Amino acid sequence: MPTLPKNKNIDWIFFDIGDTLVNEDKLRFNLFRILEKNLRDNKINLSFQDIIATREDLILGHADESPHYTIAKMYLPEGMYHQWHHDIKNHIHRNLKRDLILIPGMDRILRRLSRSYSLGLIADQPHEILDFLKAKGVLNYFKIHAISAILGINKPKKTIYEWAINHAGCSFENALMIGDRIDRDVIPAKEFDMFTIQVKWNTYRKGFEPATKKQLTYLESLHRLKNWQTEPASKKERPDATVERVSLLPAAIEALS
Repeated sequence: MPTLPKNKNIDWIFFDIGDTLVNEDKLRFNLFRILEKNLRDNKINLSFQDIIATREDLILGHADESPHYTIAKMYLPEGMYHQWHHDIKNHIHRNLKRDLILIPGMDRILRRLSRSYSLGLIADQPHEILDFLKAKGVLNYFKIHAISAILGINKPKKTIYEWAINHAGCSFENALMIGDRIDRDVIPAKEFDMFTIQVKWNTYRKGFEPATKKQLTYLESLHRLKNWQTEPASKKERPDATVERVSLLPAAIEALS
């Protein structure tokens, strides 16, 4: 694979992880599956389809970014809610490697980009994410790891971006942020005058192939309705480029000159 001609304005490329480098849909599905089990154990008659319908109602009616937490609070007694919360945290830490999926084709793109640019991570993730990326053979492409669980800083706080840029030793104007979210990736990066690319991978082409009816029900719901902001609300929030296919990412970066 040929080396990209280096963009004269971009020295560093920083990536978000969730739904940018890595598909989290299977992990999210399993959180809803655990919620369904806890509701059933508490004799709460709510089917998986009911739970997913409630998810969409909460997003549409309340712009709820964490509907699974809200549903658990709505139906579970306080003690059981805390147990569910404990269970899903344990599930995430124990099963991160099993439940996450590297976006198809991303390893080749990272290898190609690493020949022309310095790469880094700016992401809200548990520390186990580095083990996952190492197991997938892509961690070595990243020189800077600004991970929220390690630094104790979450996006969109500006300090996590400042930490990454300071450790990279570059200027904000010579850095590019790539992520899926307007609120946590595009807006804070633009406030620092970084270049920005928003990725919009197709739900059904991110590597998670549903094997059960419940998995398909969840993916169909997610495809219809994300529980985070996907469109800019104003010109100020508009990314410099939007990419819908992994293979088009290098060309979009090259075009930012």
